[in-house]
Amino acid sequence: MANRKLAKLGNQIIHGSDDAGANWVLHSLTGWFDRPAPKGNTEDVPYGHGEYDLPDFYGSRTITGRGRASFRTPAEALAGRDRFMGATFGPVIMQVRDERGKTTFCRVKPAGECIATVLGRMLRFEFVLKATDPRRFGESRVTTAGAGVAVMVENRGSASAWPVVVVPGPITVGGYTITGPNGEKYTVTASPGSSSTHHVDMWDGMLRVNLSMAAGGGLVGDAQTFTIPPGGKVPVTLSKGGRIELYDTYF
Repeated sequence: MANRKLAKLGNQIIHGSDDAGANWVLHSLTGWFDRPAPKGNTEDVPYGHGEYDLPDFYGSRTITGRGRASFRTPAEALAGRDRFMGATFGPVIMQVRDERGKTTFCRVKPAGECIATVLGRMLRFEFVLKATDPRRFGESRVTTAGAGVAVMVENRGSASAWPVVVVPGPITVGGYTITGPNGEKYTVTASPGSSSTHHVDMWDGMLRVNLSMAAGGGLVGDAQTFTIPPGGKVPVTLSKGGRIELYDTYF
């Protein structure tokens, strides 16, 4: 895997040189750049020809890899084994930086055997991991929006991105409206005060006040969510200003 510049499980490097002086090499990595299979995007027409067309939704992402690591001493190889097994134990952020220097990440957990075998100063390892959310995320983007002015929001990934709209207080009394690229309306009936910040997450449609979901209850009128499509720029308008945050998103 010479064309992959860096790979990490949590803080543990699995392709590249780590802080302990070990050199890790991934010989193979599958499932990272591949699009997961659809969960089902059609439904049979009963007593008729063909199928109904349904929205595309994708299953979880399975990631497998194998490689080796070389150490200065057998004792360091044993310690490297322990670090690797600890990194594959539970939910962790996996990162891969490709040959272009572009880094993407997602949250993974064990989905099969994770094996680490020490042979003198050498460690051979294998893993099977699953990302229950199949999306990979890349660069973070923040677009500042003036009051009532449409701004162009960009997603340079390969899949639709769900933005988070942030409206910090204090702003004038009354509510505000977020208008999406296709005219979607998300209306909040009360503006944030001097010690409050509103976060509207288009992924789940929830308003959080100072990151508290409960505090946002009862403040939402219309709740039409929207996404930012891949590979282009689309307009978003915040009636009282704020900012739009998203990650480039990939399948």
